[in-house]
Amino acid sequence: HKKKTEVCGHVIEEVLEGNDDYVEYLCHSKFFTDRKFKIRDYALDKAGLSPIQLERHQKIVHNGEMSETALPSYTYIIKSHFQTSEDGNHYYVITEYMEEHSLRSAMQRNTFTDKDKVMILLDIASALSLAHQNNVIHRNVCPENIYLQSDLHAALANFGLSYNIMHEDDKWGMTVSADA
Repeated sequence: HKKKTEVCGHVIEEVLEGNDDYVEYLCHSKFFTDRKFKIRDYALDKAGLSPIQLERHQKIVHNGEMSETALPSYTYIIKSHFQTSEDGNHYYVITEYMEEHSLRSAMQRNTFTDKDKVMILLDIASALSLAHQNNVIHRNVCPENIYLQSDLHAALANFGLSYNIMHEDDKWGMTVSADA
């Protein structure tokens, strides 16, 4: 079995994370090696699942895209790109790799002034307000999902665990949630 060297036209540098649901790769563009991307690869054709379980899995996998589609472009929201493989067996979530710009990373390197803290809070409150106006509830606001831009404004990313108006919880028989 040959080791995968590229995904979605990007060269794989390393595997960041893997579990039963997805494999997450750190990649770079074939042409611009300084641009890094995090690509999460979900298998859609999971063996051993009943049709109901498979439908539930597909909805969970597509959750972030459903939520982000409901959101307009906005300075303080970072959107991912979504792609399905040609054979329809894989679903990819492609995000610019910005871990060194996450609030978690910045908190380890910097001390923030009170003004910086208030600005970050206001930016994220603004992003959440826009999301809520569009019937999207993020549900995973944490330092790993907040990114600082070059002007020190903050932006919210990763809507994979969000709740949106398109949910039909009674049909899903579950809620999308994260371990605390």
